[in-house]
Amino acid sequence: MKKSKKLISLLMVAFLFVGSQLVYAQPKSTEPNPDNCKRCINGITDLTDVQKQKIEDLTLAHTKSMTGFKNQMNEKNAHLKTLQSADKADMTAINKTIDEISAIKGDMMKTCAANKQSIRALLTDKQKIVFDANANKGGCSYNGMGAGKGGNCSKSCNHGGGKSCCKNKKE
Repeated sequence: MKKSKKLISLLMVAFLFVGSQLVYAQPKSTEPNPDNCKRCINGITDLTDVQKQKIEDLTLAHTKSMTGFKNQMNEKNAHLKTLQSADKADMTAINKTIDEISAIKGDMMKTCAANKQSIRALLTDKQKIVFDANANKGGCSYNGMGAGKGGNCSKSCNHGGGKSCCKNKKE
């Protein structure tokens, strides 16, 4: 009887451990998250209407370009999966596709960096301090890993758009 109780306890602990790991294994959303986009300019209370409008314009242009990159990445990743699942994998084609994916990620990083600097150029020195402090908390730069690990500005609307890009956010 004691052995069966120990076995049941051990199985329950194992089940809880495996179950908790599955929660962490859930894929990140690839859709924009309006809650994250305020992160970069959150706390900047003295934005002028002109600054807000210019940031909104930059955000719109940036979002359009990132959508194109995102679509290219989806196509390349699908192509890579197809190549990798073939009976006789063509390593030359696989490596070429990986290089193309890397080039797109590089272009995304450059676009995000340029957009961030464009927004910074609109800010006063005091506003830049707040912007930079919030941007470094995660979710306002790009490394292809998703928000919180450097963030992906195409995935999480983390390009400093602030209130203007968060029209659906409940204040």
